[in-house]
Amino acid sequence: MQLQEVSEWLQKYNSTNESVDLENEIENRIRQKSFLTREDLITIVKWKFHNGSGKKRLLAINSLEQMDGSEIETITGDAFEMEEESKKIRKLCTIKGVGISLASCILTFHNPQKYCVFNTHEDFEKPPKTSEYTPKVYKE
Repeated sequence: MQLQEVSEWLQKYNSTNESVDLENEIENRIRQKSFLTREDLITIVKWKFHNGSGKKRLLAINSLEQMDGSEIETITGDAFEMEEESKKIRKLCTIKGVGISLASCILTFHNPQKYCVFNTHEDFEKPPKTSEYTPKVYKE
């Protein structure tokens, strides 16, 4: 795909996708502080699992609502400060309801120039087994 074609698709996405405003809102909130609140994380879950992932979305939100908000702030703050990428992912995965896919989404909103969303169900012609979703796979 040529650079011009990528730019055209990006313009179409930004002008027709309703989630762009939500994406910008999340990015701005995360950049203003060095951690995520429980509400921020729930918003990311809603963004990540907006299509056809109702069960995962509910499970993740229910898990997050059961956690202490200060624990989420501490874990995300610690993860954002870590140098080693795999440690960041592992730290974020200690939050109940957060796996590799959602951890990658959190990091992407935190620093979109450095990270990308690892979509465990759409990034592979034949998705790997759940046990193969590791920080190493994400880094690759």
